Amino acid sequence: MKLNGKMLWIAGLVPVLCPGFGFGQARERVDPVVYSEVEMCPEGTPYVIVILKPVGQEVPTPEQKRTLVRETQDKVLANMAPGEFEVAYRFETAAMLIGQVNAAGLAKLAANPEVLGVQRGKIGPDVFAKLQSSAEGIVHVTVTLKPVGQEVPTPEQRKASIKKVQDKVLGEMAPREFKVGYRFETDAMLIGHVNAAGLAKLAGDPSVVSVERSKIEADVFPKLQSSADGTVRVSMQLTPVGRGAPTREQKKALVKEIQDRVLGKLAPGEFKIGGYRRSNTAYLRGHINAAGLAKLATDSDVLAVWVPSMFVEPHLNESVPFIRADQVHGIGYTGAGVTVAVLDTGVDCSHPDVQGSCVGGAATFLGGWPRGGAEDDVGHGTYMAAIITADNGVALDARILTIKEIRT
Repeated sequence: MKLNGKMLWIAGLVPVLCPGFGFGQARERVDPVVYSEVEMCPEGTPYVIVILKPVGQEVPTPEQKRTLVRETQDKVLANMAPGEFEVAYRFETAAMLIGQVNAAGLAKLAANPEVLGVQRGKIGPDVFAKLQSSAEGIVHVTVTLKPVGQEVPTPEQRKASIKKVQDKVLGEMAPREFKVGYRFETDAMLIGHVNAAGLAKLAGDPSVVSVERSKIEADVFPKLQSSADGTVRVSMQLTPVGRGAPTREQKKALVKEIQDRVLGKLAPGEFKIGGYRRSNTAYLRGHINAAGLAKLATDSDVLAVWVPSMFVEPHLNESVPFIRADQVHGIGYTGAGVTVAVLDTGVDCSHPDVQGSCVGGAATFLGGWPRGGAEDDVGHGTYMAAIITADNGVALDARILTIKEIRT
């Protein structure tokens, strides 16, 4: 079926044509990827960068340049009917527009003499949302550059190739347009704070593949750079899974699956799990190096990476002798015959340091009268129980009664 020339695939099976798009337009101005997305997308609204003809280069004041830029932007937008182009961001000093366009709008942009090009939007929409809400007018981003150096014979040559492309991108920036937080040596990436003028340059830079809000918090990199062993201890929040799972075991399986998927992308030595691997929460904690951070920065399964606020690593083999509990064990007091109620976030009784120590009757007091279902969604209660009943715990032969009374 032909509907004014636009092709669409329904359910990936039957090619049909959708209205509002003509193949005879000046499509050389439009990135082929954009055309492909419009042709195959039912809504036909890809996220794009519209590059307009430069204006205002010779005007004497910044205000006059802003006026000319806005006039050009207004002229292009005035040609659009409602729904044809939804503006996400208007640059003040660069003749560019960011937004979503449908097939009819794309046809108008392709034929508009004010438009130099329409490219696939390489800057994530949430970058602009954060920029507009920022009091400082900056946003923390991860800039992914075109891959370089894959075929060079030595690691040093690869580092040199990466540094060259990083230098090229940064060389286009004026002071304060981009403040580098971290330069990766073996990955073509940059992390730092950028303002609107810097974003405009990144949007038009052919060496830049994408610009996304950085999921790695800014304080991770100073810790990494000051680390003696080249690693930093981090917590990472993964994409939540298992909330609708009908049973606890199914939720655990989904959590383990996403944890394994993230860990499977990291090479040996890039990440070392620290402490307890939570079975009910899509979360990991451990020590990571720069190569591992580069992978996390672009991993769609990872939502956030940060330095834990409490940088503490408890070790029972040190703390138990410190409080002389080992001497108490030596005279026969190991907690045998005693049941300890742990009032916390719940307890994961399958954890190796707790397994076999839990007694029946676990309950939660959240939401009113006590009822069943005291699984640990955070890990803290399990830690507390393990301090008591681990093989080198304070009361290693005691039993644990789980009472969940902290909301997670």
